[in-house]
Amino acid sequence: MYQKNKAARIDQMRAAHNKENGLDGTNSQSKCSTHSEAITTVIRVGGRIVAGVRGDRLTKDIQGSRHFLRKPLAIALDVNSIDQATAAGATWAEITDIETGRCYTARLTTILARGVPFNRGFGAQIYLPLDDWGRDGDPAQLVLFAEAV
Repeated sequence: MYQKNKAARIDQMRAAHNKENGLDGTNSQSKCSTHSEAITTVIRVGGRIVAGVRGDRLTKDIQGSRHFLRKPLAIALDVNSIDQATAAGATWAEITDIETGRCYTARLTTILARGVPFNRGFGAQIYLPLDDWGRDGDPAQLVLFAEAV
């Protein structure tokens, strides 16, 4: 019960943040496809909620300035969160940079196949270089989807 309430609070906070920053669907910057769907599975790592599954997507909101890897420029996910999301039926990762509203997408199989495992003291993670992520409004996304299909 507590976790469902927490997930609902996260959704409410995200909606308030998005509305306050013009990312509530009226701004073309916000293009994540599943943010209108409810979280069906909460993803926990180390007892903390780190992401959710919405439909076929592992969704995670991050602050790009704090959470993108800088060397190499990449997005990293906890291996355990990918395993949990896959078990819940997710086939895609959808990462939203809440500072810019930009949405990054990649197939979980692409992350596992092309990603690089590492551990910088926060547990087993895998990163995928930023160039391999599809971005909303970016032609590179079409190339990524064409390769993945």
